[in-house]
Amino acid sequence: MSKPNELADWQDHLEKKLPQPILVRVYQETRSTQDIAKPFAPKMALIIADQQTAGRGRLGRSWSSTPGASVLMSVVWPNLGKTLTHDRVSLLSGLAVARAVENVLPASKARLKWPNDVILDDCKLAGVLIEAMSSAYVIGIGLNVTRKAITDPGIAQASTCLEEHGPTMDRLHVIEILVTELIQALSDSKTDEMLVQWRDRAALGQTQTFEQAGQQITGEILDLDPDHGLIVRRDTGEIVTLPAATTSVIK
Repeated sequence: MSKPNELADWQDHLEKKLPQPILVRVYQETRSTQDIAKPFAPKMALIIADQQTAGRGRLGRSWSSTPGASVLMSVVWPNLGKTLTHDRVSLLSGLAVARAVENVLPASKARLKWPNDVILDDCKLAGVLIEAMSSAYVIGIGLNVTRKAITDPGIAQASTCLEEHGPTMDRLHVIEILVTELIQALSDSKTDEMLVQWRDRAALGQTQTFEQAGQQITGEILDLDPDHGLIVRRDTGEIVTLPAATTSVIK
């Protein structure tokens, strides 16, 4: 279990080291970093917890955690000019996490399972949750650092963690790299460049089954529209676009 003094210096360190001014708050335990983060909008903020008692993933799924085993954080990103769509934030956030993983594990190649699971060796390493507010997006990131982060036996075989792919990781170092990558991605989003990076990590050409608005859709992944969602060709030949906010992968 993490000790309180282990977390005590995180706030000052991050506020000094991150490439852009950002309010940082660090908690030993909270229900959900997403809920703590929302009242700060539209001010840019970073909320970190050592443990969550009521964390959640996409589409209302629960996210449990063990102290000292994960990166659990939420970033408030202002959208006062309304220039960012939900799908673009989803794309950029997933790419930022993938790049951060490759930074701390230089020998590894991170993959993206649309919309925002980060995969190593066909196992889930991290997940991203995007929640839209009137003036900001709240970007939640959960990343497994040690095996103790994986508390659900039902998903253990399909999950992985940083320590299984490299030396022991300092969570503060991982957080600093994650947030730096996220700030860079959201501050300077070049559409052509980010699509190249996404395609390099995505399951293009594979056939998958999705659930969207209560309907199951099976088709081949063709590409991504950065503002509208995944482009899929159904078995019937129909081409559909599936928005990240309301779609999940079944298999």
